[in-house]
Amino acid sequence: MIKAITLRQPWASLVAAGATNIVTRTWQTEYRGRLAIHAAGDISADVRLRVLNQRVRGNNHSYEGGDSAVLNTLYSAGFEDTSQIPLGAIVATCELVDVAPIGGASDFRTGIFEGDEGDYPGQAVVVIHDDGTVMLDTAERRVINITDQKAYNEFVPGHFAWILSDIRSVEERCPMCWSENGCSHSGMLPTRGHRGLWKVRLNGQKE
Repeated sequence: MIKAITLRQPWASLVAAGATNIVTRTWQTEYRGRLAIHAAGDISADVRLRVLNQRVRGNNHSYEGGDSAVLNTLYSAGFEDTSQIPLGAIVATCELVDVAPIGGASDFRTGIFEGDEGDYPGQAVVVIHDDGTVMLDTAERRVINITDQKAYNEFVPGHFAWILSDIRSVEERCPMCWSENGCSHSGMLPTRGHRGLWKVRLNGQKE
């Protein structure tokens, strides 16, 4: 069995496509390790409407507007229309390596999060600066500019950024046995999603 998290589309497919290795949630978890990315049974109505309103330039299917990064990533991943985006299935596997509280530089100094003032030893934090840049300060104290991830995530003070690594689509690695060489149950696994972290059995059902 493997733990899974359900994401509304198109965000599950954005993770599967490797466009983002961050998932923002209102809650945190102590869990670290293997994680399956499950696509919910519906797609954001806002995204569907925006796709319908987009204009395609020439023959390169380049989208304009505030959602251009999302739409172009989906198109590059082979989704020419939102009806092709998988729903109600596990679409990727990854490793959950850290969960970082999100806040402004002043938030960490004024105690919006528990911990020593201005210092979170052994824990990553995501800091939103006044100029709009977003920086990930890792547990190893490496500072990484993740401002480009604003195209795929909403960084809200008080929420949490789940940091993922080793992301693979289900075509690359089985979400059940973690095999990369093919197996009897490889491929997308249709299953119903659930809130929070949940475990999936080999038959695709929740534990």
